[in-house]
Amino acid sequence: MRNDPLDNMAEWPPVLRKAKQVAPSWMWDTLWMAVLSCLGIFLEFQDPFEQYLVPALLPRLSYPYTPNSVPTWALPVFGIVVPLGIIWIMFQVHRDGLEARRAAAGLCLSVAMAYAVTNALKISVGAFRPDFAARCWPDGDVTWSAPGIPACRPLTPRTVAEGRKSFPSGHTSMAFSGLGYLSIYMTARLRVFAAPDPVDASMWRMALSWAPLVFAVSVGISRVRDYWHHWEDVLAGAALGLGAAAVAFAQKKPVMYLGGCFGGGGGGDGGGSGYERLGGEKVKGDRQRGRERERGGSDVSPGASDGYGGVAAQGSVGGHLNRMGSGHTSAFFLIGAM
Repeated sequence: MRNDPLDNMAEWPPVLRKAKQVAPSWMWDTLWMAVLSCLGIFLEFQDPFEQYLVPALLPRLSYPYTPNSVPTWALPVFGIVVPLGIIWIMFQVHRDGLEARRAAAGLCLSVAMAYAVTNALKISVGAFRPDFAARCWPDGDVTWSAPGIPACRPLTPRTVAEGRKSFPSGHTSMAFSGLGYLSIYMTARLRVFAAPDPVDASMWRMALSWAPLVFAVSVGISRVRDYWHHWEDVLAGAALGLGAAAVAFAQKKPVMYLGGCFGGGGGGDGGGSGYERLGGEKVKGDRQRGRERERGGSDVSPGASDGYGGVAAQGSVGGHLNRMGSGHTSAFFLIGAM
C-alpha cells in the first residue's frame, strides 16, 4: 500500500513541519474555533440581503409578532454547557482524559461551524419571517416605497432586519449542532447498535443516547409555533446542525479505540485527530486488556495497536466482535436513521 505523505511529518514542507512542532493540535483547534465564532458574531450584526417582496406573499408573512418560547441566552446553556457536563460525567465513569478532550473539542467545533454557516446563510438569503408584516407595519397600515419595497415603520430598525433572517433557523441549528453531537457521541460511547454482549443491547442505552435529540426537536417545533420560522427553515437548520455534528465527530474521533469505520487502529495516540495522551494517562479498557493478557486470553494479540496507545483485539471471535462493536458505526447509523 502506498504511504500517504501527510502521515509522515518528515515529508512535510518546512513551514508546516515547524508549525506542527511549535503548536500542538489542540492549539490549532482552539484557533479555528475562535475564528469561526468571531466570524459568526460578526455576521450576526450585518444587514441581510433585501428580497423583493411580492404582495401576494403577505398572507404567509402576516402572523403575529410574539416573544421566543426558547430565549436566545438558553442556547449556549443547552447546546454547549449541558453537553460538556455529560462529557465530564462520562470522563468520571471511564477516566479517559484523551476521549474527554477529543469529545469536548468536537462539540465546540460542531457548534462553531454551525453558528458561522447559519449566520452566513441568513444574511445571504434574506428570507422573510412569518411575522414580517407585524414587524414592518406594527400599526397594520401596509404602505410601499416602490413595487416590491415595503415602507416599513418599525418600532426599532433592528426589528425589520431580524425579520429578514428566516432561513435557516439559528435556534434549531445551534440546538442540533450541540445536542445532536451529544447524541452521536453517546450512541458511539454506549454502542447502542453494536453492543459487544447481547445482554448489553438494552433499550435504556438508546433512550439515554437519543434524549438530547428530543429537546433539539422541541426547539425546532417552538420556532414554528412562535411564528419566527417556516417549517422549511427549521428542517434546514436541523440538517445543518446535524451535518456539523457529524463532521466534527468524524474529524475528532473521540471514541475511536472502540473500533470503527473511520480509522480505528490507525496507529499511535493521535489516530488522525492530533491529540495525544498525557503522561501516564490510561483508560479502563487498557487496564482490562492488560489483565486479559496476564491471564493468557486468546482474544488479544500483543503489539497490535488500536490507535489509542492500547492493544486491539485481533484474530479470534472476540476480536471480530470487538471490531463489529464499532462506536462510529453506531453513531452514524443514528444519523442515517434520521
